Amino acid sequence: MITGSGPRTGSQAGPGQRVPAWLAREIRALFAEARRRRRRRRLAVAAAVLVAAALAGAAAAGPGGAGGGHGPAAGRASRPTRAPAPRVALPPAVVAWFDANAALRIGNVATLAQRRVAQVAGDPACCRLVLAGGRIYWVGQVANRDYIQDYDLATGAVQNAAPGWAVFAAPGGRSVYIAQSPRRLLELPAGGTGPARRLTTPPDWRLVPLGWAVAGGIVLSGGHARPRAIGVWQPRTGRIRFIGHGDVLATWTRPARQRSLIAWQPADRCPLQHCPIEITSTPDGRTLTVRSPFRYGFLPQGVDAAFSPDGTQLAGFISLNRLSSYSSAVFVPAIVNTSTGTVRLARDAILSNGELAGWLLWLPGGTRLLAGPARDISRYAGYAIDTRTTAARPFSFFPQTAGYPANAASDIGYGAVLVPSTAIKHGSRTHSPP
Repeated sequence: MITGSGPRTGSQAGPGQRVPAWLAREIRALFAEARRRRRRRRLAVAAAVLVAAALAGAAAAGPGGAGGGHGPAAGRASRPTRAPAPRVALPPAVVAWFDANAALRIGNVATLAQRRVAQVAGDPACCRLVLAGGRIYWVGQVANRDYIQDYDLATGAVQNAAPGWAVFAAPGGRSVYIAQSPRRLLELPAGGTGPARRLTTPPDWRLVPLGWAVAGGIVLSGGHARPRAIGVWQPRTGRIRFIGHGDVLATWTRPARQRSLIAWQPADRCPLQHCPIEITSTPDGRTLTVRSPFRYGFLPQGVDAAFSPDGTQLAGFISLNRLSSYSSAVFVPAIVNTSTGTVRLARDAILSNGELAGWLLWLPGGTRLLAGPARDISRYAGYAIDTRTTAARPFSFFPQTAGYPANAASDIGYGAVLVPSTAIKHGSRTHSPP
């Protein structure tokens, strides 16, 4: 375990170094949003259980229940007919996620076999998991202090890696970066052995709000004014390549690490909630502007976009209603061609929540995608989507036959990550208790 001083969230950057008030507020808001999402999910689960119980009681007390109902038709409830869900077969991909009870789970999306592999104390502070070197990393808590923790897929051990409030991996997963203050970070070998390298960003450039590594360096945010600058920093030379002004949504890097794509939103060009997405290629700097072909634009949230494994597609979310603090956002996944900017909607995957945020996970092959949370979260977590046809069907690790409302808190959600197929035993379908 690597020890050293690290910040409490948004309050202290290290000995003798204070975090500016504006930055402290931003860091606190980042983690508050992650925790708020988990609390809202718990409330949705509780509400679903109450509704299911009320419906069951009404059915028992009504015609055909224990208190009465006469004639041959008594007790037979008519069922509305529904069109069958489109067939969206999924590859035997294995994913990991934290459920609403702070349990780390691993499951096979094709067989729905899943199991709880670790339990952590308290909620993970941030909802994005990172895989590198056979380990899953996340932001946890140790003695009320933000700490990067990891789960070893080979041994099943949970370890404390180092103090920090954000973690991200280098292209190819050869190392991980741990943000310990707005300007200081550690680079650790992904395998857990070897010396750590300490890095400090150039003046006025910071790791806010999340870290991203791409070909040629690390994505930083610069300046105090909004919208802030986006730049790619090369630690070895200290040079920064300017990208634009706005907020980063997602990155992708070619396996050979010679080219990357950065998806970002220009915060100053979102009139009437019609936010476009910019896709910038590095190192050549060419930028493609993607505009929504519909009334409203792309949701303006971090990590609510994801590139396909080969970088030819970008998945994001387009709002179906006017964003308001008085109502939940309703949105659908949008599939963007990163060469032409063409946008297609998965219209049958209706999503919603109160934080204006969803989750996305590309599966191997780049033709299947999981997305959530479903608008009807009392029945399933999200949708499986065929990106070639945009067909979508409900997806859950806990089908209706397993009593979904009672298991919804354990289902897949924010921050899910692909893991090696050897991380779960393949066999009969099993469900760990929540």
